[in-house]
Order: sequence, then structure tokens, then C-alpha cells
Amino acid sequence: MSKNQNYHLPQIEMEVLQELESTINQTIPLMETCKYDKLGFSIRNNHVFGLSLAHQKLNNFPKSILRLKFLRELWFLENHIQHLPEKIGDLKYLIRIDMENNFSLLNLPESVWKLKELEVLGLGGNKFSNISERITELPNLKYLFLENNKFTKIPEF
Repeated sequence: MSKNQNYHLPQIEMEVLQELESTINQTIPLMETCKYDKLGFSIRNNHVFGLSLAHQKLNNFPKSILRLKFLRELWFLENHIQHLPEKIGDLKYLIRIDMENNFSLLNLPESVWKLKELEVLGLGGNKFSNISERITELPNLKYLFLENNKFTKIPEF
């Protein structure tokens, strides 16, 4: 995203994108639709709709993302994120979180169970040893990806 671009986004969302670009040291391109394995963001109804920070070697979840209150889709394919912030549950419009192949993620914060719109949760390729039974509190969850983890126990649903 060039600093001179005007995407008709709220100022706070433009600032978040600029902060993220500074963090990863490259431009985040606008895409019609975000792809899980490509860097980019998409816009719907004058808000950031989707954000993919795939393959960015991030060790920490950029907290500025928590200011994208209308975010619906979030991809972090193949980074090294160990923890999601507790406040991720404040992104109440999220329908997709893809944290696959971060290789380090151990658990989810309790606030994830507040994401009642969530349809897709990608957690494959991490270090989960169990998943909370609270996953049943996500009424719209359609797809749950858990492959390639270290599970010792899976709850009965």
C-alpha cells in the first residue's frame, strides 16, 4: 500500500496498514480477494475485510491488527507466532482465522470462544496438545483444521 494511495478507508485502518508495512518492511498489496498464501489485504464496504500476512517470519502477533474492528478474514500462514493476544476476541466479525504452519502456536486465548461468527479455524502445523471443549461454543464453525499438531487428547463433541 503506497502512502499516497487513498482506499477510502477510515484513517485508523490506513494507519494500521502502514504500521504493518513498517513491521514487515514491505508494501502490502490490495487484492480483490485475499489468498491464504499471499501477502495482501482486501476491502469491502470501505473497511479492511481480509488480511494475509503469510510467509512474513513474524514471531509476534502485531497488536495493531486489533484496531481493525471490521476485519472478517485473517491469515498468518507459515510464520512463527507463539501466542494470539487475549483481545483477539474483540474482533467480533471474524469469520476466518488461519494460523496454519506457525510451528509454535501452543494454545488459544479464552476470548476466541467469543467469536460467534467464526466459520473457519485453521490451526494445523502447530504445537497444540489439546483443544478446549469450548470449541463447541462457536455456533457457526464449519471447518476446523488440526492436522500436524501434538495432540494427546481431543474432546468428544
